[in-house]
Amino acid sequence: MSQVIAPSENFPYPSLPWFGAKLVLLTHQMVTKAVYKLGAKANPLDTPPASIKKIDCSGFARYAINYCTSQTIPDGSVNQHKWIKDNKFKESTVEDAKNDDGYIRIAFLEPDETGHGHVLLIFRGRTYESSSGTQGVGSRIWGSQSFMSKMKVYVLTDKQ
Repeated sequence: MSQVIAPSENFPYPSLPWFGAKLVLLTHQMVTKAVYKLGAKANPLDTPPASIKKIDCSGFARYAINYCTSQTIPDGSVNQHKWIKDNKFKESTVEDAKNDDGYIRIAFLEPDETGHGHVLLIFRGRTYESSSGTQGVGSRIWGSQSFMSKMKVYVLTDKQ
């Protein structure tokens, strides 16, 4: 089921009908319960957040987007990045992602020599992600890690 909202006069880019508070609550429900494990996924249609024990970065991004918006996106950060570009979501900047401006963003780190990239969500200057750096699902200040400056950032929603 597609929930992508078409560009409008007020916001001339596609967006998702997202609520930032729902993302924050979802992350809170999973913190300390869901550890990072490469390749681990969860289906938001039949898996409540508190029951997820292991999840990787793209699994969390996919789960969170579907849980918060009913929009299904592909699995894997490379496929997710392609989906965002193909659907022409607004490109943002690393600097803008630090702002508490009400936009929800998604950011991608290109794969390294092992073939692994990273994806995370950003809201009000904080990340929402699953990573080994956060010991699983968690949040940290956007820009607090050097790799974040190399990420490609896109706006997912109109202002919240």
